[in-house]
Amino acid sequence: MLLSKVQKMDHPYEVGQWFEFRGLSWVQLADARSQASAEQREIIKDLGPEFLSQLGSTDTEESDRAVKALEAQKYNASNYDTGTLLRAGVVDWSYENGDGESVAVTDETLANLDEATAVWACETILDITKPPEGRTSDSAV
Repeated sequence: MLLSKVQKMDHPYEVGQWFEFRGLSWVQLADARSQASAEQREIIKDLGPEFLSQLGSTDTEESDRAVKALEAQKYNASNYDTGTLLRAGVVDWSYENGDGESVAVTDETLANLDEATAVWACETILDITKPPEGRTSDSAV
């Protein structure tokens, strides 16, 4: 299925404001995950080898639980780079400048969003992107 559908959503914290979002392709999701992973690797590297050795486990049951927990978190916004999700998923919005002119969605204006709005937008983008229940990338076609 090609992702071209745009969904208009009312902003939950700003009465009268709305955003238009598009679902992301698998390439866009992979890019956002990759960006976040690179940042996470740097943080882990800074923690040092002692910390990493404590993460290792030979308990198979514990490993299985960890894999299931990771799968459950697949569409958690913290696993993706915020900027990448916003740039790919925000199509339009109702924001206006002081003169009543529309404010275009650009890298700069996306970077100026408050954190609550950015988190809501990322979660919304992922919600409209993920496949319906029972229909995952691992299921047979």
